[in-house]
Amino acid sequence: MYKKLAAKVVFVDILAHQMAQLEKQLKQRFPEEDSGWQVICQDVKALEVPQIASQLFIIAGVGGDKTVDFIESLSAAMPGVPFDLLICSVQGSYPVRKALIRLGFSMKVEEIIFENKRFYEAIYVTKEPGSAITTTGSAMWNWSDPNHQDYCQKVLTHYRKKALADPQRFQSIADEYDVLAQKSKLLSPGVIISS
Repeated sequence: MYKKLAAKVVFVDILAHQMAQLEKQLKQRFPEEDSGWQVICQDVKALEVPQIASQLFIIAGVGGDKTVDFIESLSAAMPGVPFDLLICSVQGSYPVRKALIRLGFSMKVEEIIFENKRFYEAIYVTKEPGSAITTTGSAMWNWSDPNHQDYCQKVLTHYRKKALADPQRFQSIADEYDVLAQKSKLLSPGVIISS
């Protein structure tokens, strides 16, 4: 049995075959009339969002640029209405965090997830007042965890390589991760660790 935590859960994606498959699975496991779920196949940017507080939007499984598009779209659709976001994008957390800061979100919880040999940053934010969001993460890091050390090394190496190709765009980001690595005493500045 499951615990009902929301009056309504809406799943939105533009890929028709995935949404049809999801709807079939939901119907088998959770009768629609009892669960209060809905499946919508459309672009999130075209979604009509109810202007009510106490909403949680989950953005997962898409890249950083697309995640930023979704966040901007939701913010534009709900000006002045507080809402929460739970974000788990596929790579690109730095631009996501920059957008969240620019749009006035506050941090609730952040965590590094290691699953199927991949790293993800789960970022739970709100439009309500709260803790500041940092571009490289703060509370999520556990420097005694080897997975966190590996993740930091991978991100730092990624931005150092990007900075070699386009220093104007990526050097400042690499520098921020260098500072983070220095604080953690994990890496020496300028050392590129092969992945």
